Amino acid sequence: MLSRNVYNTLSNSLTKWYGLFSIIALNTPGRGIGSIASHILKEYFKDLEILDLDEIGHEVLQYGHIQNKLDKVLGTHNRKILSGIVFEDPEKLQLLNDIVHPELYRKTWVKLCKTKGHVIIVGALIHEIKLAPCCNIIVTIDAKDENIKNHIG
Repeated sequence: MLSRNVYNTLSNSLTKWYGLFSIIALNTPGRGIGSIASHILKEYFKDLEILDLDEIGHEVLQYGHIQNKLDKVLGTHNRKILSGIVFEDPEKLQLLNDIVHPELYRKTWVKLCKTKGHVIIVGALIHEIKLAPCCNIIVTIDAKDENIKNHIG
């Protein structure tokens, strides 16, 4: 169940910007919380466009030119293998980010340009990929994982 606080914050934000094109960011701590939030938001806000940065990131990792760069620089484009490589080595994580983040930013903007009305962007990378300046409102989920899961799903 969507936390009453999260629902009220998003509803109040939409009411405030009603009639305008607005972009609301739901900044999540990662670890799958964004995907859970996206799924629930799609149920509650059926008329809104929900852009899940995790889903867009998965799309980006399917692009041939991204896979080729990852293979060349990190030795693989397999997500499971990559996670083992980059989360143990900050320099390799930076290399991954340097390859993927620009394309994630571009793909998100392409999707934003195709939307009409209000949009909620959900993900942990809103600040890292420089989407924050385009958002009218940023709501941040900041709690322990078990508390978040108890409140939103």
